[in-house]
Amino acid sequence: MALYLVRHAVAVGRHAWNGSDMDRPLTTKGRRQSEALPRLFKGTDVRRILTSPAARCRETVGPLGKTLGVDVRNLDVLEEGATARKAVDLLHELAEKKGDTVLCGHGDLIPEVLRRLAREGTKLESDLQFAKGSTWELTVGDDGKIVSAHYHPPAE
Repeated sequence: MALYLVRHAVAVGRHAWNGSDMDRPLTTKGRRQSEALPRLFKGTDVRRILTSPAARCRETVGPLGKTLGVDVRNLDVLEEGATARKAVDLLHELAEKKGDTVLCGHGDLIPEVLRRLAREGTKLESDLQFAKGSTWELTVGDDGKIVSAHYHPPAE
């Protein structure tokens, strides 16, 4: 079983966007990344897709949900500025469930989540990297513990 932490794809820059930050959409490159994301999940058992309610996150995993026929659910614990502790607690809860879960969040949250997991004993099989549109695959052992994390660069 696995949990997947996806950093949202490339979005319109903060300074180039006049609306609410929550409504900031993906760029053309970001849309290409989101359309390519389903290839990473061929052969997986994804049963849940959870995301920050920010448009750029929803747009990142939307094509995956459509491809897999899985509803995309918003979770505040994945928002920008959320605490890593709550996100890690969520990961531990999901590790006890059957099937794989995809979670989409932000560049401030995912590094902190991975650092916290490493302190708990999760083996990071890759250097810490957090490119927009990238995915960290967290392997869950038979005992329900997150044992390792492997980095996948952004797809395009």
